[in-house]
Amino acid sequence: MAATLRELSASFAASPGIASAAPTEPVWPRGKLFLAGAIMLLIGAAVVSGPRIARAVFDAFRTSADAATESAFLAHAPEQAAIPIGQPIHREITGSGYVVAPETATVFAERGGRITEIHVVPGDTIAAGQPLLSMDDAGIRYAAEDAQLVVRSAELSLAAARIALEQAEAVLNRQTALNQRGVVAGERLEDARTAFLGAANAVDQAKATLAKAGLGLRVAEDRVADLTVRAPISGTVTQLSVHVGDAVPDRVDAIHDGVGLMTIARMDRLAIDADVTEKAIADLGEDLVGEAVLDAFPDRPFAFQVQRIAPNVNAARGTFELRLVPTDPPEGMRPGMAARIRIALSDPKSHTAKHVGDLSR
Repeated sequence: MAATLRELSASFAASPGIASAAPTEPVWPRGKLFLAGAIMLLIGAAVVSGPRIARAVFDAFRTSADAATESAFLAHAPEQAAIPIGQPIHREITGSGYVVAPETATVFAERGGRITEIHVVPGDTIAAGQPLLSMDDAGIRYAAEDAQLVVRSAELSLAAARIALEQAEAVLNRQTALNQRGVVAGERLEDARTAFLGAANAVDQAKATLAKAGLGLRVAEDRVADLTVRAPISGTVTQLSVHVGDAVPDRVDAIHDGVGLMTIARMDRLAIDADVTEKAIADLGEDLVGEAVLDAFPDRPFAFQVQRIAPNVNAARGTFELRLVPTDPPEGMRPGMAARIRIALSDPKSHTAKHVGDLSR
């Protein structure tokens, strides 16, 4: 019975008219008649001969039916289009990073003191040399006043030395005239000449003392000027770490402790530091361009150019860093914003980047 069913199924699948010709009149399809007959035979075998023969008949029917169905499907399945050979394979390099301000300065105080006034707040745009905050230190101011007094004393000493020099010069001239007329002996003339030279030397010493006092005054005034902290660069105040009344250390101690007064950044020269996988290092070059999008502005992508490729790879993460310079960044971009980048490559051997789609999609 099983052999008979297989022969019927094979003849059904191989018949050319069943798969292509449509019936011209409403009759039962042969496939359905065959299926009904097989089911009746299966039921009869189960009743008469027991479950073992029925199982064999069922397996034969299922195998034949599956073969017939597969043959019919393959006969009507459409052919798949072949992939053209030789077309360029489009690849892309993706990564993520953050917006940075390469030109950033941390402000320190040259001299320590107590803050008396802060002239700026975060977000202010300032110019180089503009006062940022003022401090006060009694010791520095007292030293400046003392230097002024020293200068004044040196000036008086110089004036006295000049008066003594004029008197010595007058005595020398008179003694010279009297000696020429034979009234004064030569010893008195020599004494007058020695007194004149001593007065001239005193004037030179007073001048040196005044110069030294002036130098001390300038040092003291510079220390007073250092109590007013000025901007080292032009930019925007991005961080303020002190308040009025705080006592701040001088530059040496502040740098050692890593504590700055404030931070200034050039907001018109922002860049992006992005990490990409080390597998992409062979396809990268500093002349590549791409497209980036900020998480804060997902609908405003912008172009960038690769400025620098990091010389080392992060072994723990398997990435290396790129410095990207935005071509036309969106207004409102700030340091610290998260960014996603993409660089499209048209040829595995080409280092020429092409324009990529919108990263916001």
